[in-house]
This record gives sequence, structure tokens and C-alpha cells, in this order.
Amino acid sequence: MISLNSSYKLLKVNDTFQIVAKCPEVENPDFKYESTNEDLLTVDEKGKVTAVAMGRAYVNVSVVDDKGITQSAQLSFDVAGIQLYYKKDELTFRAGVDKFLVQSRLWVPSKFSPVLSIDNENFKARKVTPGVFEITSDEAGTAKVKMYLAEVRLKKEEIEVPIKNEKGGIIRVLKEVKVSEEYIDQATGKATEIENAAVAVSEEIEISAVEINSIKFTEPGIEVEVDTDTELPLEVDPEDADVNLSCLSDNVEISEGKVKVTEPGIKTVVNAELLGVKDQITLTSKGLKAEAADEFTIGRKTQIISKVYPKTKIEYESSDDSVAKVSAQGLVTCIKEGEATITVKAGELTKEIKVSPKVYFTPIDKLEDDQIKNLKIFNTIREIFVYAAGREVKSSDLIKNIAKLYYIKTNKNANTFEYELAMVNFEFDKYQSLGSDPGPEPTPDPEPSPEIPEDAEEVIVSDDPEALNQPEKDLVIKTNETPLSGTPSIVGRSLAFEDAEFANGTVANINGNDQVVINGGTVDSGRLNIASQGEVYIDGLETSGNLDKGISNAAMSINTNGKVVLKNLKVGQSGYNTIEIGLAKDNQPSEIYLENIDFTDAVLSNNAISIFDTADNAKITIKNCKFGKVSNPIRISNRSNVNVEVNIEDCSCTEWEQRLQYTGMIICEDYTSGSKAKETSNNLFAPEKVKVNIKNFTYAGNKLTMPEDISTILGSGTADQILYVYGDKTGLIAYSTDRFPAVTIE
Repeated sequence: MISLNSSYKLLKVNDTFQIVAKCPEVENPDFKYESTNEDLLTVDEKGKVTAVAMGRAYVNVSVVDDKGITQSAQLSFDVAGIQLYYKKDELTFRAGVDKFLVQSRLWVPSKFSPVLSIDNENFKARKVTPGVFEITSDEAGTAKVKMYLAEVRLKKEEIEVPIKNEKGGIIRVLKEVKVSEEYIDQATGKATEIENAAVAVSEEIEISAVEINSIKFTEPGIEVEVDTDTELPLEVDPEDADVNLSCLSDNVEISEGKVKVTEPGIKTVVNAELLGVKDQITLTSKGLKAEAADEFTIGRKTQIISKVYPKTKIEYESSDDSVAKVSAQGLVTCIKEGEATITVKAGELTKEIKVSPKVYFTPIDKLEDDQIKNLKIFNTIREIFVYAAGREVKSSDLIKNIAKLYYIKTNKNANTFEYELAMVNFEFDKYQSLGSDPGPEPTPDPEPSPEIPEDAEEVIVSDDPEALNQPEKDLVIKTNETPLSGTPSIVGRSLAFEDAEFANGTVANINGNDQVVINGGTVDSGRLNIASQGEVYIDGLETSGNLDKGISNAAMSINTNGKVVLKNLKVGQSGYNTIEIGLAKDNQPSEIYLENIDFTDAVLSNNAISIFDTADNAKITIKNCKFGKVSNPIRISNRSNVNVEVNIEDCSCTEWEQRLQYTGMIICEDYTSGSKAKETSNNLFAPEKVKVNIKNFTYAGNKLTMPEDISTILGSGTADQILYVYGDKTGLIAYSTDRFPAVTIE
């Protein structure tokens, strides 16, 4: 029989205890030690116990005796602990008016209770319930607050109690008194000897009581000059109170108590507020603002955009028409190199814009040898294209001379061009640009398709599966008349699909080590499992049909450590999830960019976009996406517990989950921590880790706006909820500023 040096121990977090086990019946016993919950309590092979987190756990001790029979014993442990819960952004309250509420979560046997400690005697505490206190102060000041877990021993004292009968009299009885009350002055909240008696102590927080009597603008509204810092007519009592100024307009900047309006003719409201005391003032911006819409370039026209308030006729004048002319509407035409000034007038207001036109194309005779690569000669003179300064000009007579110069600079024979050159009389020094203006530059694609290696091998889908499995080669996959079907495995160094067709029910495993590119194509009631170490790029794919959850959770699973770009997708395939990213272990995408994805034809019982993991400091962009009927459009899991920024812009949703506790745009789900304690300690969605920026999102036709109280939309369990946090072991997590992401809405 095993005997232990204790049957029960009370520990604090990080405390250790050495188990001493004996079994006289066994010579040289080899004891085995096992913790029933290693999240709370660990034990090494020699029986040394370490307390990890608060809660109750047991250590089982066993040994095999000389007869082969296992002997066992158990030692129980309570790990005492106390955690404070409070609103971190509300550590300040009004002296003499408001109350600061601090709560605690604790684990202790019943003989211990939470006791509050405050180091400022002007701060008073009232116990609401065990572990919950209201703190007030009639005077301004700061105080440091923490809680202790103190033992509640009972002792008996004799007291006199009146006898309730006709004769009256008194009797003497014994009353139980809690010894813990000796440790603290309940009137002041000041601890005495509790440090020595406590089994656990919480973190220490500093709270402030401030005096704020009034906040008042002395005028209901003022006019301000555009682009000018203006001090507001604000009176505050007391004068040193740190008042918050805010404005909903994007055209108003606020800094150090001053405001600046960046556009004329703006009428808006600025709010001043501190701890519920507030006032507001109306701003109207006046003045003239003028700026060029683009750079000034020879041969091109550039519009000057002007605004004035109060409205007045705007006039334009150039100081040198030979350099730059300006129309009555402010359209500037640049003639040649030089300097000119465009003066914009509106009544007595004026603005000057300096013009120094640039040469649009570099003169060909000024190109250096290392720039000659920007010129490309094609089959014939008439097919020549000139690439200079990133622009494209088609062939003309002067191109023939460019071609000659090209051949001379590259030491090639120019005789083949003699006939064409005889047809033109061209001198380079008479030209300052090449050809006509091709117009404005096209807006660059923010996420262009990756380049496909020039030597990539074209593979036509056929009955030969080996052609699709060439891990050492770059492959371009084309389906032509034969769609991919069944469960094909496509493997290559890099893979590119061009308008690929995936037949009904296809489950395709796609592995391109360097990159996977899918341009166009269709998927019918199927699934794409995509893996890569490089970029995954999908553009123009369409899905249809239905994918039952019994077959697969998602229509598209993407696992990579590189960048993920999904654009211009038409999702018509209904099911459980549509897109899963980063589900496989050790796959952390460096960046995720999703744009112009239409989910409105799909009915999804879970999530449209599920992002399980990313690299540290990764950015997730979800832009111009339309969600139809879905439980929650977006899921974030942050499996690796890293920093991540989520930007959601110009998106909409028709209908999401109607059960209030699970309603909203985003679910932040911890599915990997494995225990309640780990879900708390890992805190995967803390505001310093996860930032969610929402801009121009509409739900059921209504644009989301930022509320005064963020808790009404985060974890509120109401129809206003847009985001909630869920732990697979804890369940729904109540809103607190330290457990939820930082969220902004514009």
C-alpha cells in the first residue's frame, strides 16, 4: 500500500511541492506520477509538482509490487488564483458622481474569500457580491487597487441576545466571526496584515477619480478657414481636464485641441466629451482650395480642381502661355519645358500653382545604352512598338529613325532601313517627345497575375494521369475537351490553369511548390485542395451546384506560406464553407488579398471565408465582396497567436445568422488551445494582436456605423452584434476589452 506525505495541498500559481511516496511492500519501488490536468498542474518523474494555473487537479501515484499488482494513491491539489475583470479603457471615473466596478474570477476552497486593497484612503469600496466591488471617491486622485484571497477562519465569541417573551431578559450565546475581517479596514479598504495571510494576489491596477464640472462651447457654431489650424472656443471646468474631441467627417483633422478642415464648404459637428459630460459645436469651412489632378506633362492636359465657399466665380490665368495655357474651366495644356504660374482667383481669394512641364517621353537620342532594352523591334517597320517611360506608342514615320538608331546602338546593320529612311526627313534635335499622347496611364492592377515561366510545359488533360504529376517541371494545364474529373492529383514545380473545367463532383488535389495560378475556369459541386510554398493566385473562377458537408467542409482549401490572392470569383456553389485558408499545420500565409468575390448565389450554413492562420504581422484584405445567406461571412482563428490586421472594405451581406448569440459578420474562434485555461491564457484575439478595420459595409441594405459604446456590437448577443469570440472549450466569451479584437468602423 502506498503512503504519501500529504493527501491535499493548497498551492499558488508557480508554487512547487515535492511528493514523498512510500510502499514498504516493494523493494526499491519505481513510482509513476501522472497529473489529471497538465494545464493546471504538472509533475515530473521524481514527483515534483508545479502549479500552472488556478483550478483543481489531482496527481495519481502508482507502483507495481513484487507480485505484479499495481498499487495506487492519489493526492488532490487546489491551485488558488484570482483574476481581475474591468474595462481597461475606463479606468477613470468622475469624483463624487460615478462608480468604478471591479470584478474577479477566482478559484479557492470555500474557506477563502476575495478581499479588496486600496492604497488611497479617499477611495471607498462597497462589496456588491463576493469578488465584486464598487469604488467611489469624493475627491480627485489616483489609487492602486488589487485583490487578495484571504482565509476565512471561524471563531466563536460570546454575545448577549434579548429574550423575546413576556418576561424579557437576556441570554448569552456563541456567534461565529470571520477572522478574515481582521485583515482589512472595511471603511477605508486598506489592507493590514493580509499579505501574510493571502493565498493568492491579483494584478495591481491604477484607477483615477477626476473632477469634471462642465464642458461648454461659448458659441453654437463658427466659420473656419480651410487648411488652417483653429482653436475652438471651449471652456472646461477644471481647466486642466483632458477633454476628448471627435468628429465623424473625414475632412476634419483634430490635433492637440485644434481642428483643421481640409475642404471648403464643409458643415459638420465637433463633439467634446469627458466621462459623460459633453457639448458640441458646428463648424463651417470657408476659403479657396485649388490643386492639380495630375502632374504637368508636355502634350497632355491636366485639370485644376478648385473649390470655394461661399460660392464665387473662379477665374484662371497663366503667367506664360508659351509654356502652359489654361482654359476658363481650369484645364491646363503644357506646350514646352519651362516655368509658369497658374493663378486661381475667386473674388479676393487667390491661389498659385507652379507649372514645370515634364517631357512625356524620353527623346530617343538621349537614351543610355542600358536603357535601350526599353525599345523592342518586331517583324517589320510597320509593327514596331516603342517602349519608353513605361508608355507604348505605335509605329509612325519617326519610328523608322528610332529603328535605325536602335540598330546602330546595338552594332547591327541599318542598311535594311535605307529605303524607309529616304522617305522621311528627320532630325532628332527637333523632337522633344515621341509620337502622340497615348492618354492617361491605366490604373495598375494592385494584385497582378504572377508570371508563368516561359519554358513551362503545356499539358492537355487526357487519360494519362502521369502527365499531371511532374514535380520537377513547370506545367500549364488545359482541359480543352476533357474536363478534370474524379480525384485527380496535379503536381508540378509551378502550376498554371487556363480556363480549366472541373467536372461534377471532382475533388482535385493541386500541389505547385513554387506557385499555383488559376485564370478562369469552372467548378461544379466539387472541391479544390490547393497546396504551395509560394503564391496562390485565382482569378475569374466560377463555382456552381452543391457540396454536401458529408463530402467536404469547404469548396476550396488553400494552404501555403506565401501570398494568397483571390479575385473576381463567382461563387454559386452552396454548402457548409466556401473558402478555407491556412487550415493545414505549419501553413501561415504571408498575406491574404480577396477582392470582388460574389457569394450571393450560394447558401452557406457556416462561413464564406475561414482564415485559420497567418504569418506574424500579416495583412488580410477583403474588398468589394458580396455575401448572400450565410451563418457568419468571415471566420478568424489566429491559430499561431500572432499579430494580424484585417481590412474589410466596400462589402455587403444579405442575411447572416439569426440566433442572436451567434449573429454577426465575424466569428473569432479558438479551436486549438484545448482547454478553458489555455483559451484564457492564449487570448488569441486580444486587441494588441488582432485589429479589424471595417469601411463601408452594408448589412440588409443598412450601412454599419461606429457606436458610442463598442460593447453593443461586440459579443453583445443582440441584433446589433457584428463580431463575437468563441472558444471550443469555453463556449461564447463575454465581451471585455482585453479578450476582443480592436475594431474600427467607417
